[in-house]
Amino acid sequence: MVNSCLPVFTSICSFSIKVVNLMKGKEYYQLYCDIKFDWQFWTSKEEQLIILKHANYARLFTLLCSGGVTATIFFFLSPSFIPQILDIVYPLNETRSKTLSLEVYFFVNSEDYFYFIFFHIAINLICQFFIFVGFESSFAIVIEHGCALFEIIGFQLKKINNNDNERENLEKLFFCIEQHKRAIKFCNNVESIYVTCFFFVMSINAFIISVCLTEFVLHLDNLKMSIQFGWACTSSLIYVLLNSFFAQRLIDYSTELPTIIYDSSWYQKSVKIKKILLFMMMRSEIPCKITAGKIIDISLKSVCAILQTCFSYFTLMLSTTNY
Repeated sequence: MVNSCLPVFTSICSFSIKVVNLMKGKEYYQLYCDIKFDWQFWTSKEEQLIILKHANYARLFTLLCSGGVTATIFFFLSPSFIPQILDIVYPLNETRSKTLSLEVYFFVNSEDYFYFIFFHIAINLICQFFIFVGFESSFAIVIEHGCALFEIIGFQLKKINNNDNERENLEKLFFCIEQHKRAIKFCNNVESIYVTCFFFVMSINAFIISVCLTEFVLHLDNLKMSIQFGWACTSSLIYVLLNSFFAQRLIDYSTELPTIIYDSSWYQKSVKIKKILLFMMMRSEIPCKITAGKIIDISLKSVCAILQTCFSYFTLMLSTTNY
């Protein structure tokens, strides 16, 4: 029963993601326009390398995410199609049994309509695959671009040195402040897009982890069921960790500017520049972050809180069983 409910919860995740995407279409368009503008605005070799480096990080994550989700779908559907392939490649004296990956009921004989039901499940999973990969890749792209903006600002701050005259130093510093404000605005727009979506995604994944842990323990005597629930629990945990990893990177890069200013020759600059740098450092102490429904900040630290909640529900559900 629970095994059949898990795809329902993943479908709810996909549906919530799609609804948010439809509602936030203009915001998404503005983000990508800002990204396009930054690729054209930052023209020096060093700045282009920084943007390209972070874009490649997002590209690598997209490839890994696609491979992981593909492996999960293959693993989930394999009990249905592998026996049918073996009947052709390595036939036995009797036909192998037809097993569906889900316990679904279409009010028809599942043996007679096995392939229709199988393709219905497969198409549904593939649609969810495109939604999840598209969501995760777009999230990685905008987060990494935000990290690139803060790294470029740090690079610009390092160019302010005591060899230039006071006016040139002030012009460069005001330029850095202006770009810092634009980077903060970009990250706030990202947070406003994903705040509602991550509330549903994180809540449902926490529930899935709790349920799968419980079912894994209850089905230790059944190898097939324990592997399925263990795989589902591991996939949800990796999903939460990856999203938290990118959110943590945004926090780290947005709060890195004070360290860059510390390492510069700020003590050789004028009093006016020192005071401006001080205000910039104070603003950089407030991190740019992604939240889940404005309730919890998504970071590697929050993963511990989410896992603690999952284990609390796990022990509660386990105590209500006869295990």
